[in-house]
Amino acid sequence: MSDWSPIASRGAEFPWTEVMARLRQIWLESEDARTSIGLAEVLETTQTTLSAWCSRSRSRRQPPEWAVARLLDLTQSRLVFEPARILIEPLESLEPTEPIE
Repeated sequence: MSDWSPIASRGAEFPWTEVMARLRQIWLESEDARTSIGLAEVLETTQTTLSAWCSRSRSRRQPPEWAVARLLDLTQSRLVFEPARILIEPLESLEPTEPIE
């Protein structure tokens, strides 16, 4: 039995799909007229690929780090890594969002 958190355990997979899904939701909610199709265009990909990047489906298609970084830029957010969780914080705020575990 390990004393490490699930994220810090050897062999753990980083939850990129959950991070991407959360960032997509933040982007979509920041303005009324935003759509997944529009985000796919901004990310220079297809809506199908964007959906796969944000899904926990069997394909396990992880989003590329550049796409996560671009969404962080678009949402003016940052990732904060803690031993047991990952937070997405607005750059101008000290209030973190709900953790990604």
